[in-house]
Amino acid sequence: YNAEYGTYLLDNIPHDMGTCFMHPLYFELDRLIRKYGLTEYLPGNSKTCDRDILLEADRPNLGWKKGHPISRDEYVYNCMEEKPLNGFKAELLIKSQFFTAIRNYKTAHRAIFGHYDYSMPPKPPLQMMHKLNMTMDKFLEENHCIALRPLFEIGFTIQGYGLLETVPAFYGLWWFRPELFYAYLPPPLGYNPRHAKGMLTMVKEGFSKIWETICDKEHLDVSLNSSVVGVERFDDGVVVDVNVNGKKETRKYDFIINTGPHKKFLKMLKNPTPEEKDIFSKLKRFQLCTTLYESDPQPGTQVIEYRPDLITPAWPGSVYAQRHTERCITTKTIKCTNTSTIPKTPEIEK
Repeated sequence: YNAEYGTYLLDNIPHDMGTCFMHPLYFELDRLIRKYGLTEYLPGNSKTCDRDILLEADRPNLGWKKGHPISRDEYVYNCMEEKPLNGFKAELLIKSQFFTAIRNYKTAHRAIFGHYDYSMPPKPPLQMMHKLNMTMDKFLEENHCIALRPLFEIGFTIQGYGLLETVPAFYGLWWFRPELFYAYLPPPLGYNPRHAKGMLTMVKEGFSKIWETICDKEHLDVSLNSSVVGVERFDDGVVVDVNVNGKKETRKYDFIINTGPHKKFLKMLKNPTPEEKDIFSKLKRFQLCTTLYESDPQPGTQVIEYRPDLITPAWPGSVYAQRHTERCITTKTIKCTNTSTIPKTPEIEK
């Protein structure tokens, strides 16, 4: 455990430096939070937690000014338009276009993966692999889902999962299940989990507290300050060479799960297959840096602010977002509702 990857406690305030947010489809995390007595809460004061979008340049065609905050929904629905659409009929038109893009996305997603309950999708059939052989950006374009791009910028890239121009389509489809998009449409168009408990939630004790509590209550044997230097697989298990506090040890396991960069893991793997060598050696990492800082109060600063204009391969290291942790947690807590199943609506099931 290291603050670089988890939760850093400063002045009794937990600052999540890595994973921090949950949405209504985090079924397993909901279950763990309830089981181990932790507290889920809504960051900020709004149930919808409507984050501010800050632009780096004027968009005169839409009447948007540089640095002037606009709401997330206003950005998502309008930023792909060439001119502002106002009034009730215009709002219906925009949301109808967005809804059509969601339906197209759902159709393409279902064709590849079918229906599944758990967060991780099943392995796609071999005959569907060609539909995944592209970037996420290209997938949205080819499947007539380009209206969803602003939402992917906010809900995918800004959260640290990679640039749409370079990330594989499979990863984007894995993270964004079709049901999640229905959160951005009002009933009765689709399922809106905001009405259940809020679109965006956090763990009041800090995200890492989930794993610390599990280890403590289940008496798990977790080795910290350890470096894996070698991995060799056999028919009856896996042998791992590891340095623990400067001491070399050899351990045997039934199986291991690698959650680090596969290209780096390839150097530790003593008997990689030709396919593993070919795939892992070509992978490139996307790195997200989180910085904890203090400043004097800034007038107008919101709890959460996003800067989607800075999401471009041409500007690596740009600041995508900022979160005011103390203001996040000074809000009412909520009860975790059982969201292990998604309400079935005709729109989702069609």
